[in-house]
Amino acid sequence: MIYCITCIGERMNILIAILLIISLFFSPLLESIQILQMYYDIENVKFISQLPYVVKEPGTYILNLVEVDPNNQTIIIDSDNVTLDGKELFIPRPPLPPILSCGIVVENRNNVVIKNVRVSKCFRGIIVKNVNNLVIENVELSNIYEYGIRLERVRNAKLSNIVIKSSFNGLLIRRSRDVVVRDALISSNGVSSGGKSAGLGISVSYSSNVLIEYTNITNNADGISVSDSINVLIKDSIIVNKYREFIIHGSRQVITYYSEIKTLYPDPQETQVLVQDSYYVSFFLNIIDESTSAEIIDSSRSAFYSIDPVVYLYEGKEYVGHLGNYYPEWLKNQSAGGGRVRPPPVMYGYDIDLVGSKKSMELFGKEGVMGIIFNNSKGIVDLYPLAYEPSRYILSRVPLPPQNLTVENRHTYVYLTWSPPEGIDVVEYEIYRKEEPDSEFKYLGSTNKT
Repeated sequence: MIYCITCIGERMNILIAILLIISLFFSPLLESIQILQMYYDIENVKFISQLPYVVKEPGTYILNLVEVDPNNQTIIIDSDNVTLDGKELFIPRPPLPPILSCGIVVENRNNVVIKNVRVSKCFRGIIVKNVNNLVIENVELSNIYEYGIRLERVRNAKLSNIVIKSSFNGLLIRRSRDVVVRDALISSNGVSSGGKSAGLGISVSYSSNVLIEYTNITNNADGISVSDSINVLIKDSIIVNKYREFIIHGSRQVITYYSEIKTLYPDPQETQVLVQDSYYVSFFLNIIDESTSAEIIDSSRSAFYSIDPVVYLYEGKEYVGHLGNYYPEWLKNQSAGGGRVRPPPVMYGYDIDLVGSKKSMELFGKEGVMGIIFNNSKGIVDLYPLAYEPSRYILSRVPLPPQNLTVENRHTYVYLTWSPPEGIDVVEYEIYRKEEPDSEFKYLGSTNKT
C-alpha cells in the first residue's frame, strides 16, 4: 500500500510539472507568473500584486502584478531596508497608454535596493530624495517625460547596468555625494524644439565625489553637464552626442580620461566643450575628434592634458610626465608628412599655474608623446598629444580626489580621514590649507592615510 501511494504521489508531481510548463507557454499573464517556491526560504518576502502600492515595512518585495489602476501605477517606498525586485516587469503594465502617475518614488529613507525594473511612458521614472545607501541595478527606463532617474540629496549610491533612453533627460545627480555610475547606457534622450532637440544625458550639480565609468553617453542632444560640483571623475566611457559633449561650470577637479569624445552634428556657432569659472578640469588619454571646438574661460589649471605629471607604463617601461589626448585624423596627417617640422619654443600663458606667466617653453617629447603641439584653432591646445591610442598607456599613478572626506576639529589641529577612489591604489595625497578665505592653498605635507 505504501508503495502504491508513493507511485501516485510521483505521478501527481509529474502531472503538476506538465501543467506548469503548459501554463508557461500559453498563459496570457506570462509576465506575471512567478515561481513562488524560489523565495520560500527568504525572510520578509512580500509580493506586490497590485498598483499603486506603498511599501511600509522592511523586507524584499517582488513584483507579481495581477491588478493595476489604469490611472495610477506608482510604487512608493516608505521604509528603510527595502529591496524591490521588479522581475523584469513593466511599469505601467502594457498595453496601457502613457500615464502621469507611475514610476518609483523613495524619500527620506536608508538602505534601499531597486533592481530588475522596467519603467516606460511615465511622467517620472525613478525619483530618490534624501536617501542614504542606495543601489539601483539592472533597470531600464524609456520614454520618460522628465529625468529617467533623479537623485537628490543622496549619499553613497551605486548605479550599475542601467539603461535610460528616448526620454526628455537621462540621469540627474543633484546635491548628492559618493555616487558611482557604472556600465550604463544613456542614449537618445532629448526632445525636439524648433527643429533641434534639447536635453541632457547626465547632469551633475551641487554634488561631490561622483564616478562615471564604463558608460555610453551617446546620441543625446547634449552629453554631460557638471555645475557647482567637486571631484567628478569620468573614465572609460563613450561621450558621442548630437550638439555638445561637456558643459562644466563653477566646478573643481573634473577629470575625464580613457574616453571617446565626439560631436555628431557640431554647430559652428556653439562650443562642444565648455569649461567656465572652474578649477582643475583635465582631459587626457581620450580619443578626441579634431573638429571638436572648446572654450576654457576664467578657469585655472584646466587643459586638454594631465595638469600634473602622471606615472605611466609605455611599452613595458615606466615614465613620469604629462599626457595629452589622441587625435586620429590629425595623427594620420602627421604620419603622412604634414607638419612634421619641430616648431620653435612657444609662448603659452593661459595656464599660469602650470608653465608660468608668458614664459617660453621648450617642447621635449616624452616616449609615446608627440614632440609637437596639437592646436585645432577651435580652442583645443594640447601640449602632449599622444602618438598612439590611449590603451597603450597604462596609468600607475594619477592625481585623483579622495572619497568620504571627514574633518574633525581637535582644538590644536584638524584631523582628516578619507578613503581612496574605488579601484585605485593610493600612494599619497598632498594636503593644502587656506590661510584666509579665498586665498591660495598652502602646502602642508603628504600622506596616504590620514
